[in-house]
Amino acid sequence: MDATTLEADDPKALADWLGTRGFEATPELTAWLAKYVTDKWKITAFLIGTEQRDGDRFEMATKAVKLTFKTEEPFYPYREPELPPAPEALDLPPRMLRVYFVSNQRYTGRLGAASWNASTLFSAPLELPSELWTSNAVNRTTVFIDDASPRIARDEVTFVPHTDQQVVKQPPTVIDRPRKITIPLEGIALVLIVGFLIIRRRSSRAGAE
Repeated sequence: MDATTLEADDPKALADWLGTRGFEATPELTAWLAKYVTDKWKITAFLIGTEQRDGDRFEMATKAVKLTFKTEEPFYPYREPELPPAPEALDLPPRMLRVYFVSNQRYTGRLGAASWNASTLFSAPLELPSELWTSNAVNRTTVFIDDASPRIARDEVTFVPHTDQQVVKQPPTVIDRPRKITIPLEGIALVLIVGFLIIRRRSSRAGAE
């Protein structure tokens, strides 16, 4: 996997640069890039390769990628290039988006000026691996789940402190697995016979006395 960090003054030139390096350069991509170019964002382009040579579809996996930068407010880059037809007109299966947010308190998300329609799966302090996080004081982890379909992704998700700082955890999952025990009929018959003989023997002794 190769990565290149870019900054441009012209969204069309940036889209063309990406197109010459194997990315799909479309008018929708150029329109999507325009806001980031205007706002002087830096774009990181990832090129993921595979040793497979044939086939229309490839399966591959990557390791986690850590990007570090300064920002006035925490956000998630939620916007996507808008392809025709409009997302509202598409009948698409759900796409689950899971966002992990780590801070010193519980946060909630906003999609532009509106609330973000994502559920909170978890929010509580966690002991995080040192390779992921170095501050023990900042370990309040909140997990958001967005399974909207279609996903209207025309703005970024920004995060603000939540008015409710209570811990959020899912109830434990109880899995009931019945266990079947097979008892052979011969064993049951043997137990009945032995029991009958014992009872009969005791009855005989009682009669003799």
